[in-house]
Amino acid sequence: MSKTEFLLWFSLSMDCPWSFIDGIRVVLDPCFWTLCLSDMRWLRNQVVAPLTEELVFRACMLPMLVPCAGPTTAIFTCPLFFGSNHFEILLSSICINDLCAYIMVYKGSLYEAVCLLMSEAEQFVQKNDPTPKTENI
Repeated sequence: MSKTEFLLWFSLSMDCPWSFIDGIRVVLDPCFWTLCLSDMRWLRNQVVAPLTEELVFRACMLPMLVPCAGPTTAIFTCPLFFGSNHFEILLSSICINDLCAYIMVYKGSLYEAVCLLMSEAEQFVQKNDPTPKTENI
């Protein structure tokens, strides 16, 4: 095993400390699927969102692009539209990470940078929370 292969393996093992067999056990566990299928966020993020994107960008947009631009151009243009759909998320992520880097470099405060990231993450979760808001009376 070369040094590069080892470093790649090591970084991947740090990202996911489970072994392959542990992953298979989790996937085959019925309790895991019961928890996933009862969680509306999981269903939205793992089932509904990918299906909707495929329907919009492959099933609807591609058949409209092919007659106008030809098959080859449509094949390469459709992912550009898909990417532009996710550009807002990318742009906000870049901006907040740049701000955190600025805080770290010029103020020397890791604590403030982490607090900023955590507050942004909390605001993102609250903004995208699908559960209905109820008023306490």
